[in-house]
Amino acid sequence: MKVWEVMLRTDIHVEPEEKLLRAKEIMRRTGLRCLPVAVEERVGMAGFRMRLLGFLTRVDVIKVTSLTSDAKVRDFMREHPVLFEDMDITEAVRVLEEFSLKAAPVVKSAEDDTYTGILSITDVLRGLLAAGYLPRANTVSEVLSREYQWCTPDERINRIWSKFINEEAEAFLVMRGKRLWGIITPKDLIDQRAWMFHKESERHIHTPGKVKSFMTRGVIVAPPDMPINRVAEFLAEHDFTLLPVVDEEGKILGVVRQEDVLYAYLKGRKPEAVPVPVVKPPIPVEVEYVSAGDALRQVLVEREKPVEAVPPVTLRDCLVPFAYTVSVKDSIAHAKNVMLRHKVNHLLVVDEEGNMVGVVSKRSILRAVGKRGPIWRRKAADPLFIEYVTTPPPPVLSPEATVEEAAATMVYHDMDVVLVKEDGKLLGIVTKDELAKVFAEKYAGRALVENLMHPRRRGIVHPHSSFAHVVRLMENYYLDAVVVAEGDKPLGLITESKMVFVPVEDRFGGFRKRRLVWVRKLEYGGRKMGRYVKITPLVAEDFMMPAPPAVNSKMDAAEAVKLMLSHDVDGLPVVDNGRLIGVFTKSDVVRELARGAEVPVEERMERAVRRASKKS
Repeated sequence: MKVWEVMLRTDIHVEPEEKLLRAKEIMRRTGLRCLPVAVEERVGMAGFRMRLLGFLTRVDVIKVTSLTSDAKVRDFMREHPVLFEDMDITEAVRVLEEFSLKAAPVVKSAEDDTYTGILSITDVLRGLLAAGYLPRANTVSEVLSREYQWCTPDERINRIWSKFINEEAEAFLVMRGKRLWGIITPKDLIDQRAWMFHKESERHIHTPGKVKSFMTRGVIVAPPDMPINRVAEFLAEHDFTLLPVVDEEGKILGVVRQEDVLYAYLKGRKPEAVPVPVVKPPIPVEVEYVSAGDALRQVLVEREKPVEAVPPVTLRDCLVPFAYTVSVKDSIAHAKNVMLRHKVNHLLVVDEEGNMVGVVSKRSILRAVGKRGPIWRRKAADPLFIEYVTTPPPPVLSPEATVEEAAATMVYHDMDVVLVKEDGKLLGIVTKDELAKVFAEKYAGRALVENLMHPRRRGIVHPHSSFAHVVRLMENYYLDAVVVAEGDKPLGLITESKMVFVPVEDRFGGFRKRRLVWVRKLEYGGRKMGRYVKITPLVAEDFMMPAPPAVNSKMDAAEAVKLMLSHDVDGLPVVDNGRLIGVFTKSDVVRELARGAEVPVEERMERAVRRASKKS
């Protein structure tokens, strides 16, 4: 297998005279592990090519610790190594290991330094999986790395940053006592700005923050008996640097890195490894953190009674027989206007030839907001075309598929819409809203709210929570709505369908702000005298809607969904004995329908896609 077969073909690059902060922004937006440095050169009379000069890694772009730095790319870029298109994969992997890199740029050949793409270890894993290669080792325990780096949540970020820069550490496990609490990597520092410890202040002093403020809370872990191919699939899909390996009691045994999984495919078991029998646990095993896909797959509360059989409802009975479209070159503002005018949550995106290239939804717009950072920190000139928020085309199902199959498909693809086609003709779409309506009509008595609702307390925010915090919370936990509350009193509700239309700019074109005042005691036990005034962007109470009626955890889930639909909201507060315990959303309903599938989600998905592709 050659490099050109698996590499990422992209023209994303940065020029040597650009600021390093600009390079950091590009890596944050694209998620690349390697950013080529190239210049455009004329070839002949009408042609151009990109000549590669070097590249930057994630470690290189976090070397600047001030938002006002004028450091140039040329002063930090690396010139070696460079990979060639016709290089064998094993040789390319050897080069990456020799230079301790996760990715490197690719040029056409040793004689032609025209930049053509990037090769990462993740790309190699994806190529091996796509080609059907089988690993030469069986379980994680056979390639486990016993050595790993860790820190405490209260350690100062400048110390961790120093180890990233000087020792090129790839990740730190964050431990609270003997308990694994989170993980911090260079990507966490790329995605955030607040960690930068060289900032202007009145006294020119700024205390670096603590690791707990910037780490990824919780971390996906793997047991030692997990099959290598399952870990490879997970790493290839999510591009994680490593996974901690824990035993049944949660004790850390080591880590499995991308390089370890690749070693299992190319060489087999490590000489010092002790093999264990292979089992098939649910993957990924998770600690504290619940990602979007994993949250949907969990059965959170056992039912008190068996589920009654319900006559199957097909997509033909509940589909929406039309879909609105926008052009890939339209603005996001135009897409919002179309959604508002027609009261829809999804728009199909077509190119200049009229071919569908993806879908834009309210959720995808919010996700873009969360990935690109707080909206008040952006420049007004930033491009806001549809292509920046477009997701791949939705999965296709036949009209005879059931609502459970549609829900399973949404869960597997982490989407809330599917296309319905028959004989290659688009009949319509089905969204989570249609599934919620079916659930309310057909599934009375199936389950209680407590059986379906998201883990308690996770969907609650303080009134002064920032816009960005709310977006990240909804993205991380697959929430349609969050409750704004002080203590146990619900003050309002923030929903996915309404949040997109929050007016974040004032009539003069600037970002709306508000003035917050804190009053504190100047000394312990004294009167509240010290006043701290802060001008901040919008907070949760600025864009929440009035709280709808709360439901009890013992209420029938179908009745709760009817109440949700009658108030046109995506979720409802859940209150027990005067205590706010969480939020019940439409995504909980989708998860429940997906659990009702006759076969596991993955198997049903593969079968559904195979059947749909034959018909289309």
